[in-house]
Formats: sequence, structure tokens, C-alpha cells
Amino acid sequence: MTQGTYLFDIASALYDKMVQGAEGFGLAKVFYGDQELIPDYPTVAIEPVFTQRELTGAGGRGFTDNIFEIYVFIYFGQIGDVQKSRQDTDALSKDIQQYLNQDVTLGGVVIDGSVTVEESGQMRKGAQLQVTRLTWRGMTKTQRGA
Repeated sequence: MTQGTYLFDIASALYDKMVQGAEGFGLAKVFYGDQELIPDYPTVAIEPVFTQRELTGAGGRGFTDNIFEIYVFIYFGQIGDVQKSRQDTDALSKDIQQYLNQDVTLGGVVIDGSVTVEESGQMRKGAQLQVTRLTWRGMTKTQRGA
């Protein structure tokens, strides 16, 4: 597969990877894009965030380094026992991070990519949910004018 150039390319590949692994994690759903309401748990939502391009070569045929950032929201479920909910969510987050970090090229779509930030907390999505937000960052390189 060729390297992704656009945020949609990378987010779609990350979404496809999570769909492939969903059953192994016991996920009820995987969404492309965050949702207003989360109907079933646990659920993962892939939320494209930004692309940053930096010129690395001179002239019109120079290269750009492309940095992509994508959030992976892990909605574990409604909060019951706060300590147990947090532990269960963090354990699932750990497993998903290990899964995502095993393939640093995301099937050849990026030069390098991995989870760079893990934030554990709570969020209201119709109900108060235990959630972890992972930040996945990847990089590609493209030639301008090609």
C-alpha cells in the first residue's frame, strides 16, 4: 500500500484496523467520528484531528513531512463503581494501545505511527461514561508537484 497523504486516508486505515480487532476486544461498535450519544459499550470512536505539513526540500519539487493526529476514544460504559470502571477502562486502553503500536506503519500507510498520549477520565454522552482518549500520531512524506 502507498503512503497516505490526507487525514482521511490515515483515519480510515486506523478505523479499519480497529474494526478488524473489535471482536477480540469485545467492542460493541467502532465509529468513524465521535458520536453525540454512545448506544452500546464498550465502543471506540476514531476522530480525525489534524494534518500538519512542513516543507523539507527547496523549490516546487521539494518534499513535505506530513504529521497526522487522530483521537481514539474508548467509551467503556456508564460509571458504577468508579474505581472498578476506571481500572477496566484503563486495562482495555492498554490492550488497544499495544494492538495499535504493533504495526508502526499501519499496513504501509505511514512511515511511522503510534499512540503518543493516553488521557483517562469521564465524559457525558447521554450518560456519564468512563472514557479514555488516546492520541495516535503518524508521519508520511510526499513530494510536492508529483
